[in-house]
Amino acid sequence: MSTSYTPRWRVAVALALLMPAGLAAQETGAIMGRVTSTDGQPLGSVSIIVVNELTGARRGMFSRDDGRYNIPGLRAGATYRIEARIIGYGTQTVEDVRLTPGQTLTVDFELGNEAVGLDAIEVFAERAIERQTPVAYSNVDGTQMRRELASRDLPLILNTKPVSTPPPRAAAPVTRGSTCAASTSATSPS
Repeated sequence: MSTSYTPRWRVAVALALLMPAGLAAQETGAIMGRVTSTDGQPLGSVSIIVVNELTGARRGMFSRDDGRYNIPGLRAGATYRIEARIIGYGTQTVEDVRLTPGQTLTVDFELGNEAVGLDAIEVFAERAIERQTPVAYSNVDGTQMRRELASRDLPLILNTKPVSTPPPRAAAPVTRGSTCAASTSATSPS
């Protein structure tokens, strides 16, 4: 006997579980619309912010390239303020927007060009500290370089001589001798 009630019981549980989801969908609304410039061109990447005036909760998105936006899942019965803004155009605000359950309200924006002024930018920095660590260098004269290294590539030339560190407070690295490709590897800082 109890097996004949099982299908009814399952149907009742399924309805009880699905009913809050259906009611929740009816307790929300959506705001959608299109953003254009004063000459009718669609504006993409416009920041659309919807603010619940009672709770201060904010939801937002950017308009698509065609200027359209859609913000679903907003609590019905609440009063909202909607702002549309993008740099180079004025900000437009629509206040006291009220949604009813299941409603999709259309709010379009037309933004006019606006000059943008920025305050001065100040950059603060300290002078770089002079290098305190010794720098390695080699002292090779031009005759020795021509005799020993004339047929080698520059990377091989630079790796052939052992290096030594200058005494403390030494000047920047210097290569003495004739001017050749290897002498460009060490320069003094200006």
